Amino acid sequence: FTPLYAISVYGLSTLGSGMILTPRSIGGIAAAAVTSFFLTRWGYRKPMIWGLIIASITTVVLGQGLPSWNLVDWVGGKVAFLASLMLIGGMGVGMMMPPSNNACIELMPEKVATITGLRGMFRTVGGVLGVSLITMILHLSSNPVTGFRIAFTSFGLGMILGLPLIFMAPDGREGR
Repeated sequence: FTPLYAISVYGLSTLGSGMILTPRSIGGIAAAAVTSFFLTRWGYRKPMIWGLIIASITTVVLGQGLPSWNLVDWVGGKVAFLASLMLIGGMGVGMMMPPSNNACIELMPEKVATITGLRGMFRTVGGVLGVSLITMILHLSSNPVTGFRIAFTSFGLGMILGLPLIFMAPDGREGR
């Protein structure tokens, strides 16, 4: 929904709205690679906590919109602001993925195929529910600005509710 958000709320072109997605992927790939190399030193929980906090904050900021000060115009405008926000959010998600995969596999190492399948199923179900909820919020809202603000802010704050679950996962340091 981010390209639709950029078009509906900020009046970006189709090209500009698509351009802001690329930094999210780049940030996610880079953060996942770096996190993977440091998992033995950091354990699983720290990157999951920091990644969740970063992804949650950037989602809430995305929902609140552009700041009112003129710095956004000075540093490159709406596309640059949204793209840098997406980059940071992608880094947060990228930090969470490797440790969460490893923590799940560590719970039941003899059932790797089952764990992998279940994680894929839950990602798909989460995506379907997320799209359905955002669509419902946008449909019930008086205008797109209000709808996206409610959707992104509530999703960002909702992610924080998952923070206590991280402490139920293995730390990744038990073997040392």
